[in-house]
Amino acid sequence: MKIGITERGDAALNYKEALDRADKLSVNGIVLITKDPTKLLDQIIEKPPKIPYIVHCTITGFGGTELEPNVPHFSKSLVAYRRFISRIGPQRTVLRVDPIILQDLSKETLALVLINCSLGRTRISFLDSYSHIKSRLVKRKIKDLVLFPTLHYPVLLRRNFLNKLDGKPVEVCGEPNLVSIGCVSTTDINALGLDSTITTSTSRQRADCNCLAVKTELLNNKHPCHHNCSYCYWKD
Repeated sequence: MKIGITERGDAALNYKEALDRADKLSVNGIVLITKDPTKLLDQIIEKPPKIPYIVHCTITGFGGTELEPNVPHFSKSLVAYRRFISRIGPQRTVLRVDPIILQDLSKETLALVLINCSLGRTRISFLDSYSHIKSRLVKRKIKDLVLFPTLHYPVLLRRNFLNKLDGKPVEVCGEPNLVSIGCVSTTDINALGLDSTITTSTSRQRADCNCLAVKTELLNNKHPCHHNCSYCYWKD
């Protein structure tokens, strides 16, 4: 079994590449991740994947700001997110709130999660403070965001954010010292209508990644995409 995923770029910006690669690799299902769900939805309507797929709508609340200058406003993206739920169901539509920034900026993000997480699956991850991101923030003169001196926020701060969700069901992705679930998990394989009992081994992609080893990258990007997010993990 192989499950394709678009982690190295954006499914809406690289849709044809993702489908072509999925066909070449003979994957059994696809996880399409995008910060422009409206554009992705239009492309899927025009040319639907031939195999089952899951969509991650990455919506942080920062679209159009200096943090995500070329990302659509969250209100537009939420409309497309809900249309995806109507089209493919709540188990195959994921609200991906990534990254969460634990400063005053996180107030809007918290509201975004609380209002929408009951509609379908919700996945969250917190900002990682890589040194090249710090340099980019200085270069862009973004003073409102001061990154934490360690790579990850202290676990107490992350747990405090989760406590504010009042027990709402969310999936946590790749966070040390927190219970995390991979973006390719038995939940996803079941949602795709595949047999989740035939795979149990996990990926070794990076520390704290709990994805199943059946995950296969569909994109070859190794640079920031058109969205030009200030916190992008790719170096300029």
